[in-house]
Parts: sequence; C-alpha cells; structure tokens
Amino acid sequence: MPCQTIRWERGRRWFTWSNARGQPHGLPGGRGLNTAYEAADRHGDVGHGEAVALRSLRRDDTLTSVTCAELARRSDRFAAGLRSLSIGPGGRVCTLLGRGPDLLTVVIGTLKNTSVRCRRKGAGVWEQFPGLWHVLIVGEGAEKLPDTQSFDELMSAAPPEFTIPPTDGRTRHCRTSPGARSPPPRRRCTCTTPSSPTS
Repeated sequence: MPCQTIRWERGRRWFTWSNARGQPHGLPGGRGLNTAYEAADRHGDVGHGEAVALRSLRRDDTLTSVTCAELARRSDRFAAGLRSLSIGPGGRVCTLLGRGPDLLTVVIGTLKNTSVRCRRKGAGVWEQFPGLWHVLIVGEGAEKLPDTQSFDELMSAAPPEFTIPPTDGRTRHCRTSPGARSPPPRRRCTCTTPSSPTS
C-alpha cells in the first residue's frame, strides 16, 4: 500500500522522543494527560469534531460512521454512567464486545473515568468474574437475563457531559489524616457484554 509506506517513511524520519512528547495537547487548564481526551475530545477542540473517527462494517455490510464529536459525546455519557454506578478511578471495567462503535465508546469512556479496562474472551461471564458488581448488556436481552442492566438505558439516563478528573497528581483518590492507615482502594468490576453473555 504505497500511501501507508510513504507515511511510514516520513514518520520514521520525523520521529524523536522529544517530538513525540510535544504531540499530546493535555487536558484543558493544564490538568494533566488523559489518553481518552487525546483520542476524541481534543479533535473537537481544534475544529475537527466532524472528522470521521471510526467506520464500522457489519457482517450484513451495514456501514456506520462515527465522528470525533459523536465519540466524545458517547464516551462522556458512558463515563458519567460509570460514576452513577459508583465506579470511579481504578475501578475495573471488563468487556466482552466485538469491534465497533460500542466497544470504542466503552474503552474511551472508561479511560475518561480514569478506570481500568480489562479485556476478556470466551463464554461464561458469571463464572469468569464472580466478584462482578454490574453486568451491562449491549443491545436487546437485558430484560431476559437476571442481575443485568441495559447498556442503552444507562447511556440514555447518563448526563451528556463529563469532566475528566485531573491526572497531574494535584488530587488524590483517598485522603486520610496524618498517621492514619489508608483504607484499601475500592474496586468494582463492570462487564459490558453482547446480547448473550455466552457469545
């Protein structure tokens, strides 16, 4: 593919670690660096919100395009939805999803929330994750499965905007008085699955 070859050669000549460090914009207000912001939101901030961030081709040849602005809004809603489930910084979000807009929404929303995304494969969600707090079902089927929630309903109920927490070390997730023993960090696990948790 000549186009990619030319870009690779140009990038190889350009690349230095000092150049690479200057590429990220950083969170507004100098609040640190967040990968999710760099992947979605910053494109809108510099006037490229309508640029296509993702094109997904389904097995039935249906093509779905998602712009940078749409991705930023959807991931904001998912991050806010995680907070509504009491999943905060360091919380684990496990996914059993195929590649597509929903997976990208979950991944970027998880990073915005400063949570940790864990990828899992195979069947048997409940057996793999006995400590799950929440199971979100993408698409239809949540009402047929016990102890699950609808991903779509969570997204609809979540606030449309989310402020990414600072990552520059100015805030700490756990504050204690001098000499007090720090409590263990709270870890909650959310698994986002397709319609059937065994697919």
